Amino acid sequence: MCRVLIVDDERIIREGIATVIPWEKYGYTLAGTAGNGEEAYELIKKEAIDIVISDIKMPGMDGLQLIAKVKEEQPEIEFIVLSGYSEFEFARTAMQYGVKYYLLKPCNEEEILAVLEELRNAIEQRRRNSAYLEKVKQDLERIKPQLKAQFLKEFVTNQFSFAQEWEYYRDLLGLKETGPVRLLLCRVEGRFEFEYLFALKQTAEEILGEGLVFLSTTIGEELLLLIKDLAMEELLALVETVKETFYKNYGRDMTVAISESGEWKTTPLLYREAREYLKHRFYLGEGSIITKKDIGLDQAEEANLIFDFEQFGYIVKSGNTEEVEVRLAEFFRQLEAATREISGAKIHCLELFSTIIRYSAGEKMNDYLKQLVAFEEFTTLEQIHQFIQEIALEITTANYADNAQRYSRQVQKVVALVEENLANENLSLKWLAQEMLYMNVDYLGKLFKKEMNERFSDYLIRLRIEKAKEMLEKSDSKVFEIAKAVGFGDNAQYFSQVFKKHTGYTPSDYKKLFS
Repeated sequence: MCRVLIVDDERIIREGIATVIPWEKYGYTLAGTAGNGEEAYELIKKEAIDIVISDIKMPGMDGLQLIAKVKEEQPEIEFIVLSGYSEFEFARTAMQYGVKYYLLKPCNEEEILAVLEELRNAIEQRRRNSAYLEKVKQDLERIKPQLKAQFLKEFVTNQFSFAQEWEYYRDLLGLKETGPVRLLLCRVEGRFEFEYLFALKQTAEEILGEGLVFLSTTIGEELLLLIKDLAMEELLALVETVKETFYKNYGRDMTVAISESGEWKTTPLLYREAREYLKHRFYLGEGSIITKKDIGLDQAEEANLIFDFEQFGYIVKSGNTEEVEVRLAEFFRQLEAATREISGAKIHCLELFSTIIRYSAGEKMNDYLKQLVAFEEFTTLEQIHQFIQEIALEITTANYADNAQRYSRQVQKVVALVEENLANENLSLKWLAQEMLYMNVDYLGKLFKKEMNERFSDYLIRLRIEKAKEMLEKSDSKVFEIAKAVGFGDNAQYFSQVFKKHTGYTPSDYKKLFS
């Protein structure tokens, strides 16, 4: 309810307005009355007031002074000005303070209520707008980490115009241009698992600190950090600490490429630079910290390839041998057209080989790494093609078998979790996928139906009914107790309807069959 305060130095008018309107009937609360501006101001400081109906001419603090003082401290309070014809100039002054509503004396109940209703609608609309804006702000704060990560990803891959859109994203995400920046591009060595990349992100951000890390994101199998520029010696020491801490906690090494420093707008260039640095881990060794100084100027010229190594790795992981062969043929076709120098081709072949073996079983990865020495003996591109294809197909085939077993294990987990959580009325495929198995719900549903020849929802209802039948046959439990025990919560009526639909009996009638 809107709370109303009446202010007028004439007692008859003040009390007349107070008594003529049935406030509660129309959804208002009369918070009080005051005979002058000072008295009203003190009431406003103590009480929650939404609307003030005030005369203009009053002894001491007049209506205009009251409006000015209240609007300065509590601008959300609305005023209705009571005015005589001779006081119109005063009313016009009041409007300069944002007052939009006034009544000419004398006024009746209908006139007062009409203005009050208009004003209440405006107040309620403002409150709705304010609540909506507050919700938007809260939602933005909640998703801001994801927005920042996505912004950096799109920034470095040139998916938006710095000149046209930078100010918008800077203000939206609370970013600050505080001098030059650098990029750290990090790769966890060994078989790729996203959990390790996430752990590396947490480790790096904790050690480097919010004051140094502006933004971070993951791109494919790599972690990207946009940081404040530091002297290289200081930065190398911090990165070494991150490496040591990560290895100590997770037993995994990491390779880090450190870009040169540059302005924010050069970040896409710094990213390409860091990616080029990271390729040289084949020469400098996995687990290296690579800077421009470590690269040198006499490396073989890069072949102009258009090949997505990351996507090819996912194909190997999926177990698709036919697609692997097609992509390998395309890779070597491009490579042959781009360079005739075997030394230049080996740079790309080593990267391809490294991508493939990352998706091998952990215990076999070292065996594959030992075969790197074979590259020194190859003298033709065809030899390298045959060598890489043999290993790629071997790993892809193994992944296919592993995937088939893993899918069955996932369904087995679903079955076990359903049995453990049968009494949970919130049990659903979505809950299992998101809260327990961390899988895509649509994919899990299709996988379950494929292996069980039954939709999950049908399976769950069938299991609950079977459990309920068992309890009705063998226990003295009440129907409402059984409903709760098999996941229907406190809705015993719905349980009875479902039970009858599947058995042809109500729970009570079914129980009588075994009495």
